[in-house]
Amino acid sequence: MAPSSSSFAVRRRGPVITATLAGEIDHAARPELTGALEGLRIGPGDLVLLDLSGVTFLDSGGIHWLLRVAGEARATGAKLKIVEPSRVVLRLLQLTNLDAVLDVTAGSSS
Repeated sequence: MAPSSSSFAVRRRGPVITATLAGEIDHAARPELTGALEGLRIGPGDLVLLDLSGVTFLDSGGIHWLLRVAGEARATGAKLKIVEPSRVVLRLLQLTNLDAVLDVTAGSSS
C-alpha cells in the first residue's frame, strides 16, 4: 500500500482536543489517524474539534474513520465537532446526509 499523503496535528488544552487534518483522508491514513487520537484518552466532558479545512480528498475509509471517532466520543461522554470542513468534505457530508448526523460547523471559507 502506498504511503498516505495526509498530515495531521493533534493538541490538547484541558478538555478541548483539536485535531487539524490536511491532504487525503483515506484508507491508507486511517491507522495513523486512529493511533494519534487513541493516545489522547478522550473522556467524559471532552470536546474533540476536527478541523478539516485542509482536507482535499475523503473516501469511504475516511468517512468510516469519522464515524468511528464520533461513535467513540459519544460512547465516552465526549462531544465531537467537525469545524471548517473544506468544500470537498462538506459536499461529501451533504451527499451522504452525514451533515445531519454529525455536528458540522461550516464557515465562510467552505
